[in-house]
Amino acid sequence: MGAYRREPLSGLSYLEEGAADAPLVLLLHGFPDVAQSWRPVMHRLAESGLRAVAPVMPGYDPSPAPPSYDIDTLTELLFAFAHALQPSPALWVGHDWGGAITHNAAGRSLPAAAVTLSVPHPLTFLEYMARHPAQLRRSAYMGLFQLPVLPERAIRSGLVRELWRRWSPALHMSESAMAHVEATLGESLPGPLEYYRAMFRPLGPFLSRAKELEPTDVPMLYLHGAGDGCIPPEASAGQERWYRGPFASRVIAGGHFLPNESAPVVAEAILDWAAQTPTSGS
Repeated sequence: MGAYRREPLSGLSYLEEGAADAPLVLLLHGFPDVAQSWRPVMHRLAESGLRAVAPVMPGYDPSPAPPSYDIDTLTELLFAFAHALQPSPALWVGHDWGGAITHNAAGRSLPAAAVTLSVPHPLTFLEYMARHPAQLRRSAYMGLFQLPVLPERAIRSGLVRELWRRWSPALHMSESAMAHVEATLGESLPGPLEYYRAMFRPLGPFLSRAKELEPTDVPMLYLHGAGDGCIPPEASAGQERWYRGPFASRVIAGGHFLPNESAPVVAEAILDWAAQTPTSGS
């Protein structure tokens, strides 16, 4: 699946393509996913003269667990990782949990520009969930993950495969690729679940942090799959109010796992956005 490198300050393992002195694009994976899902996108970015780096997210094997799984700690850790690779601000691209962290980083003006996939701005998503009971049902797995023991058993007993099927029903992964995702998630436990547990334990600080988010000038491109079985495209409506700088939103073909399912479109969208909003590292 490709050799990992390790960044010594953060301890994070990562995949890399492109010249070391090229402008940095940070590619953050989500749940239940792995850094290798970015490989097709990385190839295209590197061919176009960018340095594409996909870290194994904190708590996913072989990266170490973070000091805490709250979103601010995760954001700071990934910023330190990016800064160690390129001192000037980078282009951040995040899918699913990587997208939530990228939204948070943009709210703190850490990236030079950003692209998020499949998960809207957290306040927009919370507002949508409050108004649409169907989303509560789609997100019921978050409640399951608060329980002891049972979620770990579910992850090791087919839940990962089921979520991929449900969230990207038109995607047909090779058995070897799916086996790698399942094995990585199983070996990483409880890390991938701790992202969700930190949201609700306790819930008050999570909501307080979300409410403290301010509109940002960081340029933001948002991509959502038309056939997303986890979060429908309409859940992102209105999130532009959190972005005072350049903002664009596109619904593209695919389900939830866009880096894997719609890599050519995603890669070209990133390249177009990078050209419109050049980073200070370029």
